[in-house]
Amino acid sequence: MKLQEDSTTLLDVRDIFDALVEKHPVVDKYLAADAAIVKDPDFEAACVLALADKTEELTEDQQLMLSPFETVAAATATPSPGGRPQGGPVGEEEAAHGAEEVWRGTPHPSNF
Repeated sequence: MKLQEDSTTLLDVRDIFDALVEKHPVVDKYLAADAAIVKDPDFEAACVLALADKTEELTEDQQLMLSPFETVAAATATPSPGGRPQGGPVGEEEAAHGAEEVWRGTPHPSNF
């Protein structure tokens, strides 16, 4: 099932849920982006925008919410003693790719 695949992102889930709501409007109260089950609708919206490469649409608050998940591009970073990059600017393309990689590595909410 698509929702249980390791490669499924939050953006994929939102797209699936939106398609289900469009086809079966009765499930809207359960699957909508602002449904009661969504713990933080603003955070979900920010994640979806970042994964859709629409970072220019993020509000200042949404940018702040996502800042702990920013990654550093290897090409612009200086290596640390452990060999991992640190510091340096991150380009928009690298940031979007990095956000996607962060979310692919995030455990499914049902595992919490």
